[in-house]
Amino acid sequence: MATADALRETADALRAGKEVAEREAEEGRAALARMHARADAAELKAQRLGEALVPPPPPPPPPPPLPSRTDWTRLVPPLVLTGHAPRSLLLPLPSPLPQS
Repeated sequence: MATADALRETADALRAGKEVAEREAEEGRAALARMHARADAAELKAQRLGEALVPPPPPPPPPPPLPSRTDWTRLVPPLVLTGHAPRSLLLPLPSPLPQS
């Protein structure tokens, strides 16, 4: 008798577990369907926004070419080219590193 009762209780517990599992599976399927619907809606919205976007502006033109060496020497005062420029025209030279 005890064995039959134990078997009935086990069968009842298995049925109850099966019902809970089926209910949770259905809830999971419904949640998944809602997520798919949201993803589809987001994709449609992104497509609509993409159509409304203005294309980016064209890139800026490239900088002008550097002057040739001849043109560069014309930009430097003659005293600098010959090495007779006063210190005020020269760039400050870095101080030497202290010797250890």
